[in-house]
Amino acid sequence: MLAEYEFREIPIHVFKTEKNISEFPVKFHKQLEICYILDGILDAEIEGKKRTLKKGDLYLVFPNIPHAVFNSSASVLIAIIDGEIVHSYHEILSHQKPKDAVITSDKLNPCVESLFHQIYDFYMQDSPFRSTVLHSLFNALLGTLLNTCNTVPRNSENELIEKILIYFSDHFTEKIALEDVAKKFNYSKYYISHIINDTLHCNFSALINSYRISLAQNLLISTSKSIGEIATECGFQNQSSFNRVFAKQVGFSPCKFRSKRERYSKTLEMKEK
Repeated sequence: MLAEYEFREIPIHVFKTEKNISEFPVKFHKQLEICYILDGILDAEIEGKKRTLKKGDLYLVFPNIPHAVFNSSASVLIAIIDGEIVHSYHEILSHQKPKDAVITSDKLNPCVESLFHQIYDFYMQDSPFRSTVLHSLFNALLGTLLNTCNTVPRNSENELIEKILIYFSDHFTEKIALEDVAKKFNYSKYYISHIINDTLHCNFSALINSYRISLAQNLLISTSKSIGEIATECGFQNQSSFNRVFAKQVGFSPCKFRSKRERYSKTLEMKEK
């Protein structure tokens, strides 16, 4: 299954869900993701390995690792954070990965649940110390988790795909060719194509478009820019190619996507009233 890039502007995103959380397809992003199971059962797929998590279990997904959730009846706490928040662990996040991304309840330090709840509570507060406290709590949480789980070095292909994905995240709105990436990292274009296909199960063009469409979805939701403006900003040569690629990846046109999200937001506002 094609792994899709998920664009996120917010450096810290923490949320709690009730049972029957939404399933999401295989995705990857440049942030660290931690998911703690409060209750119920959750089936996850991380780097192609399927796992079932129950109450008290946790998964730890390092940056740019493909993962998905499906068949869930769980309520969970999820935190998605930029590496800058836990910069002390930069080397580990960049060059290693958990030997097992799932930490079961019997191996988890008892303080983890308390730390996670503190993070959620402070995230929801409007406090002048919010950012400082969250940084400290996240560093304490990650340090505790890394002390529990074993990490292993990413192999040469892991490290190369990581560098490629970071390069894409900085340049995907520009005109990029496979030959340019091959020259940048001093490999043949055939080898670059191979590791993209092998790791993310898509070709070069699909990967670039995944970055662009993720940004486009964000802009369609958060701005009033025209479809044409968004197409140009995301790196498409024209609006017709943008519409075609967007519809293929998302399932409907950019215009319909925007109207659906607007209706959904209005429905939520009415419920809150």
